[in-house]
Amino acid sequence: MPDFNEIFIQRHSSPESFRRGQEYYHQGSVTSLLRRGQELAAQVAGSQFAPYDVRIAFDGAGMIEASCSCPYDWGGLCKHIVATLLACVHEPESVRELPALEEMLSGLEKEELKDLLLKLAQRDPSLAEIIEGEISLPASSGTHPVNTAAIRRRLRASIYHMGYMEPYGDYGYGAGDLDEARRVLEGAWNLIQSDESRKALPVLEVITEEYLDVPDWEMLGDYGGELLDFFEEVGAALTEALLSVELTPPEKEDYSAKLDVWWGELGDYGAGDTFAAAFRAVEQGWSHPPLVRVLEGEVPDDDFFEELIDDPLTIARLNVLERRGHHEEYLRLSEAAAEDTSHAIMLVRLDRTEEAAQYAFKHLVTPEEALAVAEALREQGDTENALRVGERGLSLAGRKSRLAGWVRDLAEGLGRRDLALEAAVAAFYAAPDLISYQRVRELAGERWPEHRERLLDHLRQSTSYLPTGQVEVFLHENLIGDAITAVEGKPAGALVAQIADAAIESHPDWVIETCRRLAEEIMNEGRSRHYGEAVTWLAKARDAHTAAGRQDEWRAYLEELIAYHQRKYRLRPMLEDLAR
Repeated sequence: MPDFNEIFIQRHSSPESFRRGQEYYHQGSVTSLLRRGQELAAQVAGSQFAPYDVRIAFDGAGMIEASCSCPYDWGGLCKHIVATLLACVHEPESVRELPALEEMLSGLEKEELKDLLLKLAQRDPSLAEIIEGEISLPASSGTHPVNTAAIRRRLRASIYHMGYMEPYGDYGYGAGDLDEARRVLEGAWNLIQSDESRKALPVLEVITEEYLDVPDWEMLGDYGGELLDFFEEVGAALTEALLSVELTPPEKEDYSAKLDVWWGELGDYGAGDTFAAAFRAVEQGWSHPPLVRVLEGEVPDDDFFEELIDDPLTIARLNVLERRGHHEEYLRLSEAAAEDTSHAIMLVRLDRTEEAAQYAFKHLVTPEEALAVAEALREQGDTENALRVGERGLSLAGRKSRLAGWVRDLAEGLGRRDLALEAAVAAFYAAPDLISYQRVRELAGERWPEHRERLLDHLRQSTSYLPTGQVEVFLHENLIGDAITAVEGKPAGALVAQIADAAIESHPDWVIETCRRLAEEIMNEGRSRHYGEAVTWLAKARDAHTAAGRQDEWRAYLEELIAYHQRKYRLRPMLEDLAR
């Protein structure tokens, strides 16, 4: 396990998250702390009845990723992850070492597995339905056929669930969620990836038929849009499955006819590309002469090169080649189709990491592509080349926030402090917030004053619709005037409130003017549901009047408000409370 410590945890969390995480740790909220291989898992009691699930993956250079089932999404580690890491630091003996679940089950006989499932189903009866639904698809190694009738029943029950019927004119439309359909599709993908595509094809046909039969599904608003995206996923699965089987001439004719119809229906709504790819998969197979030449190592002619680029059929072909271990053909096709990220990652998986790094240096054009290859190199254990590719990505144009943070942390873990500082600055420029600002400070050391001025100047010149990061940093540095400038003319009520609390002593006039204006907008428009918010603004204005020694002005202003709004029975008592 990597050498986690409190400094490491603080670096990756906001001050508030770290403080709350400490509280959770000291309260004993972290339970079931387990380690399975290179992953930590824990449950952390929180504000909800059910505990939150925490997962932390790591390697020798440090933490790779951390996730929590809580909704926190405001930068840095959440308090539950912080609490888990603190438990690892201070109570390493509490971490239970367990083998992987697959390893635990591998020693059980068939009857033992059957008994285990029955016991679990008796303990939780809802599992019986889940098991029944899952076995409507055959296991990849099973011999029984697909139960398409059962799959249709599952899908129809989901589509036409009474709780989801929506009226439109004289009709009712099935507008259920797609959770059940996605579970069925996942089962089909499992068959495809296990080289059981012939079993997957009837499943994919049933999914397509059932959802295309929903009356006027394209008029279902958000659900219709989600369904279009789902059809793209189904089309991708169909394309790959059809490339994975040897179709007889009658089967080719049958699938061509069906796909032509489906492609036509979906094409009218901009969702026919993957079904078009499936149609071409049937027509071309693997014997398409230009494809054969590319797989043999020839450079494609211009027309076929254009056909390969950004084509769902190319992606499906690459997936099939990878799954079947045809690695050289994969490399030839990925290079010919300019699928450079996939090409480099395949080189990594073949343990040709030096070649992968060189290819990445030459061909990758965005930071996100560089990050994907760098992560693959790190996963393969080649951290030096991973860092080289990540550093190269910092010089590319595009969004760098994820890559820069990744390079920063890996470089620091490998002792490359100068590169870590460079990446930390890039991470701050890409997505400024207080955590990334403090990371630059930690890595800059005695050079911090010069970096501080550059970072602050960058913030002053930045324009953002919601300048949360700018405000965090300016308030941290007690630069109230800069924080005020950052929110001028922007719909950032929560940020304005945060600044107002900090500015009462130093900028009372701004607080008075701003808070009175925001309160008056609510009260004058009679937005009764928001009167509490208006009174909160007025309380800040009152405190600013007091800080400025203008209490008489406040009392006179409040009396005017009470008189003006005296007929608003919900608001008046709230205003009168401000006088006490």
